[in-house]
Amino acid sequence: MADHLSRREFLAASLCLPAGLSTQAPAWNKPGPLGKSGLKVTRLAFGCAEARDVKLIRKAADLGINYFNSLPNRGLTDFKLVGEALRPIRKQAVLAGGSSEKTRQAMLDQLDSQLRDFGTDYLDMWYLIAKQKPEEISDELLEGVRSARQAGKIRTCVVSTHGFGAVLPRVLEVREIITALMVTCNFATWPGTTENITKAHQAGMGIIAMKPLMAGLSSVPKERQAWLQSPETQARRQAIIAAALKWVLGNEQVDSSPVIMSTFEHLEGNVKTASEALSEGERQLLAAHLDRVSPYYCRMCQRCEGSCREALPVSDFMRCLMYAEGYGNMRKARLEFEQAPAPLRSVRCETCPGCTVRCPNGVRVREQLIRAQTLLA
Repeated sequence: MADHLSRREFLAASLCLPAGLSTQAPAWNKPGPLGKSGLKVTRLAFGCAEARDVKLIRKAADLGINYFNSLPNRGLTDFKLVGEALRPIRKQAVLAGGSSEKTRQAMLDQLDSQLRDFGTDYLDMWYLIAKQKPEEISDELLEGVRSARQAGKIRTCVVSTHGFGAVLPRVLEVREIITALMVTCNFATWPGTTENITKAHQAGMGIIAMKPLMAGLSSVPKERQAWLQSPETQARRQAIIAAALKWVLGNEQVDSSPVIMSTFEHLEGNVKTASEALSEGERQLLAAHLDRVSPYYCRMCQRCEGSCREALPVSDFMRCLMYAEGYGNMRKARLEFEQAPAPLRSVRCETCPGCTVRCPNGVRVREQLIRAQTLLA
């Protein structure tokens, strides 16, 4: 990467950052309201999926984090360990669980199972996970949420979604039950989500950032990332990740950002980063990185929905590729890929006479889909 920025990259810096971005170091460890949910959460939250040490979770609490995001994440989260770690401070901690089940009874069964594993009588947040279409937020599920809340098992409900624009009208209809949304929000996705986030906030909804670090910034396949191989660019990559965290924590439209942490070094590094404001140099660094990865990084805006001649779920397949190459989690990538009907999984884009998908963000969709099919089919 050149040490100087082109005029295009400099302009991108001003375009990819929100007007409400704080120029001061955010008070990340001062709990603030999560919309009208009644909960107060720290801006930096602890993602528990890869935590395997009780002492690590307790250290996070000692450093000031009060929100512990413990979603099932395909069986990776150890609910019993999280419960053991938080037991001495349960009343001060905001604890989240959740379910991707589609029926009321299955969801409530999973809630009861998680309560037993956590060793607690209630959860502060209950997630309806990855609801991408309005009909997935069904009256049946909402009735289950209402009954769980009345029984004192949950305090509030959150929808986690990769289809923000599609589900927002439905969520606003039922905001007496659902009080917050977890949506993809990072420096790359911001221009396409700002309008919906503003609308949700104005309606009193809390906003929790999903993928705040842009999947570890590895969205460009490694064999096409020669710039990542030298010690200098490795250090720059870490600088980009730190800047991405500062960006999301400084975004006043975002109430909290759970980050998965698995080591003391990772935790302490994130806390140090969270205490610093985003500099002008870091703004430019993010803009230059965005310019580099734009052909590969799907913003999950879903504006390509329905445009494939073969009816492929384009954004879903692109997300699977992100799990494989961004997170390095091939198991999760394959599990998500296999959610698509078999006929769609058997389609091969290299045989298509011409791709009909046109990404408004300039992503090379056909190239990325071929890669996803090669890795996962």
